Amino acid sequence: MAGASVEIRGLRELRAKLKRMDDSLRDELAKTVRDAGKLVEIETKRYPAPSRRKMQFVSEKQRRYVMWLVRQGKVPYRRTHQLETGFNTMVKSIGNDVVATVGSSAPHAAWVKGHKRFGSAGPQAAYHRGTWKTLLADLQAKRGEIRELFKTMVRRWIKK
Repeated sequence: MAGASVEIRGLRELRAKLKRMDDSLRDELAKTVRDAGKLVEIETKRYPAPSRRKMQFVSEKQRRYVMWLVRQGKVPYRRTHQLETGFNTMVKSIGNDVVATVGSSAPHAAWVKGHKRFGSAGPQAAYHRGTWKTLLADLQAKRGEIRELFKTMVRRWIKK
C-alpha cells in the first residue's frame, strides 16, 4: 500500500498573519463604513429652500390644530435647524458585520426625511414631499461615492 504525508511548515506563523490581516480588514472596513455614513449624513443635513406652498389639510382635525398653532404664534414656522443638528452617524460591529446608522434625534425627523413608517412616526408628510429628499434618496444620491470608498478601501488593504 502506498502512503503519502504532507508536512506544513510555518502554519502557526501563517495563522498569526491571517489573524493580523483579519484585524486590519475589520479596521479598514469600520473606517470606510463610517466615512460612507458621514457622506450620507452631510447630504441629509442640506436644507432645501422653503417651499412657500399652501398647506393642504387632510382632515378637519388637522386644520383646527394648525389654526390653534397660528393663534399660539408658532405658525408661520421659523427654521430652527434642529433637524440638521440632530443628525449623526453611529458605527457598530454586529457579529462579523460593521453597520453604520444615520439618524436624527429630532422628534420630527421621520415626518420630514422618513421614507417609511418607523414606530408611530413617518413616513414623510405630504407637505414635505417634493421639497425635502428622504433619507433613502440621500443614500441613493451618494451610492456612487460610497462604491468608490469601498473600492479604495479594498485597494489600500490589498497593498498592506
